[in-house]
Amino acid sequence: MQKPNICSTLMVLIACHSLHSQVIITPGIDTSRISQLLAQPGFQFSNFEITGDSLAYGEFLGQSEIPLTHGLILGTGKVSESAGPNLIQNTGHCYGTLDTVAGFNLFAPYATKDVCTISFDFVSVTNAAEFIYSFASEEYPEYVYSQYNDVFAIFINGPNPSGGTYINRNIAKTPGGSHIGVNTINSNDNRNLYYDNNMPAGHHIIYDGLTDYLTSAIEVIPGQIYHITFAIADADDCNFDSAVFIASTDSEKHDLPNLPSYGVSCFPNPVVTELRWLAAAGTTVDEVS
Repeated sequence: MQKPNICSTLMVLIACHSLHSQVIITPGIDTSRISQLLAQPGFQFSNFEITGDSLAYGEFLGQSEIPLTHGLILGTGKVSESAGPNLIQNTGHCYGTLDTVAGFNLFAPYATKDVCTISFDFVSVTNAAEFIYSFASEEYPEYVYSQYNDVFAIFINGPNPSGGTYINRNIAKTPGGSHIGVNTINSNDNRNLYYDNNMPAGHHIIYDGLTDYLTSAIEVIPGQIYHITFAIADADDCNFDSAVFIASTDSEKHDLPNLPSYGVSCFPNPVVTELRWLAAAGTTVDEVS
């Protein structure tokens, strides 16, 4: 399947609210700010490493079709272009960043490009680590089930409380145990987790499709050092971008826009203000062997 060149074809925007973006993206934040965004009670972070262009990660803040309001964003293009409205059919930027994460390309399963990773060590006083996020992509919906299966993973290394060692264990998975990507969450697969941001065109985020907020958790041994890597990549080519929005502890969460059959109800739904890091109301994607 061949992709068209990226163009600036405008789509008709069916608006119920302001056409101006309510999302602020700050690219290239430093590791101190990343640590603040990921901070959880009883966690200590150290030894941050970043792979990818400084324009491919940053901080997001504001209410949008993404069901989270604040946190860390990683993308395969310029994250500053994530803010809507979604007037351009496909947005993409090519860096040529190589994949340095062992086995990551197997999730695609094609060559992974424009990879952005953030890695760090952490120590917890509790017996579990948990992260909440939403995946979004410009590959939706045209390239579902194609080789352009952009993917996201959370790899963890460290002692397994049940014995042995976690070695590049991916905890970002669907309820059925598949990796997180364009081909595994869409209008057919895990459709209850998917939102089509084209119909009508999104007011605040440019990605054509996105997921509900997902929760990935894994058991850990309190006081032990673990190494974790957030990784996102384009698959096969670098034309159309994807991103993951990882919630900070102060992030509010809300339902996906209520648009059954692309009807007349408009975003946003009432925002859920209770912070639910340990009892998320979204889909819990537990670590799967």
